[in-house]
Amino acid sequence: MTHPAYLLARLHPKNVRFDIGSGGLPELTSSDIAGALGMVPRGLGRDLLCLYWWPDSRWSLQHHALNAMNAELMAEYRRRENAMLDATLAIAISSDRFALRRAQGMYASAHENRWPSVDEVQNEIRLPNPAYARLAPAVLAEILSPRQCPDCEGRKEVASRTGPKPCGRCQEQGVIPSKNVDRAGALGIKEDAYRKTWHYVYTWLMDHCADGLAAASRALERAAA
Repeated sequence: MTHPAYLLARLHPKNVRFDIGSGGLPELTSSDIAGALGMVPRGLGRDLLCLYWWPDSRWSLQHHALNAMNAELMAEYRRRENAMLDATLAIAISSDRFALRRAQGMYASAHENRWPSVDEVQNEIRLPNPAYARLAPAVLAEILSPRQCPDCEGRKEVASRTGPKPCGRCQEQGVIPSKNVDRAGALGIKEDAYRKTWHYVYTWLMDHCADGLAAASRALERAAA
């Protein structure tokens, strides 16, 4: 299968050419690739695929992708809050010790997985938590401009006595996650607050986006095969 980077680059053959030297027409035309892209299911994954491998699409898709990221982030927030409500109700209506212990276990789990509130109190006034508004742009920026692995310098392998070997630091990805202090700065919070509380929210959205991007990449490769 052809990597999405090569497929989407062909949408602008005047600027990027991968068929030079093969003779004749390229195996896949830009129309073929556009059709294959249209077969990738709509959603955040396809938006991220275009944003990552097709920079010319950023002006039209970035706002759309951020809206999708925020919608899915809030859906997950509501799911976790509903788990807290369900556990609280289960404790209130427990009819025996067994039911109470089960409800208390539900509550402990829901409380552990609960995210920071979407609003906060300042001078006795409840206002939206600004870190949530900064979260999707920060994650998208990290996805589109990842931090290069300092050990392999993005090559995915390092030198050894027996020759090149896979880079262990980045797990052959060529990139590594941003530092906690950088992520905290992007959210406008202190590093300690990020580590204790916001790390779980940030990494959930990062992993969710990575899964969507991977699924869309596989779908494009299959459609173009």
